[in-house]
Amino acid sequence: MVLLRNICNLVRPATGWDTLPPTADTTLEADIVRIKCYRNTVYGHASEASVDDPTFNQYWKDIQDALVRLGGADYQNAVDDLKKECMDPYFEEHYKELLKQWVVDEVSIKERLEGMEEQFGKAWLK
Repeated sequence: MVLLRNICNLVRPATGWDTLPPTADTTLEADIVRIKCYRNTVYGHASEASVDDPTFNQYWKDIQDALVRLGGADYQNAVDDLKKECMDPYFEEHYKELLKQWVVDEVSIKERLEGMEEQFGKAWLK
């Protein structure tokens, strides 16, 4: 998120970088924030490993809509296929490991960015 904001010169959404944007805001920046917020809600800061069906379906639709807007119409079929995928214990464990690795990678990138900021100052990011 930090890289996208700074390197791509993204415009801060009206609700900021850390608050879920309103449904009507379908800008590139709002969709990126939306994906981040749902990532935190569903995985990063989740207190439980499950949600009820209506909540799941609403999350799925919101995330799917954002991904299709960001990636183009070709993403629609890929996301639809994912919803039908089997989540047996082996695959579940595999996906959990992938998510854990993403968290490790995210922390590593943040640490490197902070180190670069200390070394070169914040001006080089702009």
